[in-house]
Amino acid sequence: MKKLFILTVIVTLLFGMNTVYLLASEEKNIKIGIINIPSTLNPLVKDSEYLDLMFLPLVQLNNDITFVPMMAEEITTEDNMLYTIKLVDTTWTDGTPVTVDDVIFTMELFTSKTVSSLFTSFFKIIEGTDDNGYSVAVDGSISGATKIDDHTMTLKMKKPVRMNAFKSTIGIKLRTLPKHVLANIPQAELEGSGFFRGPTVSFGPFKFVPQPNEQFVKFEANETFFRGAPKVDNVYLVISDTTNITMQLILGEIDMNDCETNIAIDDYERILSAADLLTNAVNSVINNTVIFVNNDVVSDARVRKAISLAIDRGAIINGLMKGYAENSSTHYTMGNPYFDPEYSTPVYDPKLAKQLLDEAKWDYNTVLKFDVGSGNVLREHACEMVVENLKGIGLQVQIQKMDFSTLLSKARKHDFEMTILGMSTNPMVSDYSNILSSSGSFNLSNYFNPDMDKLLQAGLNEIDEGKRVEIYSEVQRLYSEDVPVFAIYQTENIFVTNKRVTGGVAQSFGMYVNAYLWDIE
Repeated sequence: MKKLFILTVIVTLLFGMNTVYLLASEEKNIKIGIINIPSTLNPLVKDSEYLDLMFLPLVQLNNDITFVPMMAEEITTEDNMLYTIKLVDTTWTDGTPVTVDDVIFTMELFTSKTVSSLFTSFFKIIEGTDDNGYSVAVDGSISGATKIDDHTMTLKMKKPVRMNAFKSTIGIKLRTLPKHVLANIPQAELEGSGFFRGPTVSFGPFKFVPQPNEQFVKFEANETFFRGAPKVDNVYLVISDTTNITMQLILGEIDMNDCETNIAIDDYERILSAADLLTNAVNSVINNTVIFVNNDVVSDARVRKAISLAIDRGAIINGLMKGYAENSSTHYTMGNPYFDPEYSTPVYDPKLAKQLLDEAKWDYNTVLKFDVGSGNVLREHACEMVVENLKGIGLQVQIQKMDFSTLLSKARKHDFEMTILGMSTNPMVSDYSNILSSSGSFNLSNYFNPDMDKLLQAGLNEIDEGKRVEIYSEVQRLYSEDVPVFAIYQTENIFVTNKRVTGGVAQSFGMYVNAYLWDIE
């Protein structure tokens, strides 16, 4: 028999205080705190792991840094050129079978210029796409994708690609969408369509439930999920912020923090001492905080390098973050097997920074605008410290705060001068073409260097591990010289789970892999 739970959620929105009462008698509910209101549930432009509740990728990276099967029952290759993918046998929530046709349809959306996915460049390894990852066919098809039967397909690569590289790109990015629902919507209208604000069909362990407000997102159990019906009735994503989430966790008003949601550093001790909470603290591979510099606005690499050199990362980490973070200057953090300390270890040298500005003949009357997302209090304070550092070398920088959706929209259009984001630094990933390649679909800085493009392509196709280490060392050297984007710290996050939850915990990776096994004691 199900237990009786009363869910009271206190939600602080960015635009004011609101209290929401969700009464769910005779139901089991798990509530997960997230900071940013999901502006879309579209896997073509969003990579949040909670999308796994509805749309499964082929594989997902688990917290032990191994890939686990999701939609793909099996992925095999004999030559690293031709990959065979065997899909699970399942249906959409409306009863329609999920087939290879859906997978290929979704790939054609990811590789469509009209759709303009943020993850297109991850697909450039497939035959039938150009160097940007777009389909070269007039009809948008992909010649390297072949249907064998409803649950088997092959993907042909342009050049040999290691299995881990295949899984780290296509494997975790390709969340399959329903062809029978979306095929008749013009591609130019997909992103703004009602489906991605409220998906009407899915095939994950939970399904979206429309709500009259934006204070929470509700998912109810998909009783037909192929691995078994979920043990809880509903999962709620509750919109919170870093000033309130600690108290909500302690009071039991939320059960977990999402893998992308930070706990305020000042609250770590309170969380760690709370009797009803399980915690684990790790250097978050999700939250490597990076600053993008628009290369069209700040075109001289010496100026960009000066900005990075002027930032006292140690003061931010030891002061603001009380040591719960790690120095970082590139996407290659210390946990990455390709990390080269010679090029990716941060350097604080304001004297050299000022010298570089003078060499570049920087106009000190120029005011750089720094776009900062509101809601993440820790990051806002870090940005204030960055601005003070930059003032120390004579730069004038003005912070512009805005909601995260606006910030990301501006960044995608390259409508910024400086902006800051929390970026994934998956330790299985060595290739950051998505950000550093001139054709990268998340190359927000508009960075272009043919030498970098060649190195990234060589690293992606190199099978020999020793040679790959050499290639990615050279990538980091060039990265540190051109500085199109740079990291300022890698947060040590605390992931929190109420002890009443069984079958899963909040964690960096794979948090939702076994969501169908979650239960309440």
